[in-house]
Amino acid sequence: MTDISTDEYVQSKNKKMITEKIQQIIDTEAPVSYDTLVKKTLRSFNIARSSPKTLEATQKALKIANTQMNKQQGVKFYWRKDQDPSAYYSFREDKNANIRRSVNDICQQELKNAVCMTLLEKGRMKKEDLIKATIRTMGYARSSNVLISAVERGLKYAQKTGEIVEAEEKNVFEISR
Repeated sequence: MTDISTDEYVQSKNKKMITEKIQQIIDTEAPVSYDTLVKKTLRSFNIARSSPKTLEATQKALKIANTQMNKQQGVKFYWRKDQDPSAYYSFREDKNANIRRSVNDICQQELKNAVCMTLLEKGRMKKEDLIKATIRTMGYARSSNVLISAVERGLKYAQKTGEIVEAEEKNVFEISR
């Protein structure tokens, strides 16, 4: 952690240092939501809160970083340049409650991948059971309306990409063959 004041953070001479920190976060955590990226960047300089000036400085540094961005449900997600969001087949289990991401910080690709992994492991499932099992696959012990909604987004995205299909029975899903 590099301690600098907010006044120092917003100085243009520190843009390179901020860009390097942003790149480091993206290299290890991509895909990462804009909000998480900003929080982690500011915290790495021991700055507790964002302000219009720190957000502006972070935005300027972010433009220089070697990233790509896509927007999902109004949330910006940043990816490494070498990552192809349409060919992203991984997801992170958030088992540690202390560092667990907000559901809104999980991109639709990870949600889709968790749905697909659940179906691969358990076979065809009713939608309600699939949602509950996917929530467990993602490392959550209990479900909530927010988690259910997120998994439903992942399910819809998996259908859109053709990776899962609704079976002949209504509300039963399986991996597409």
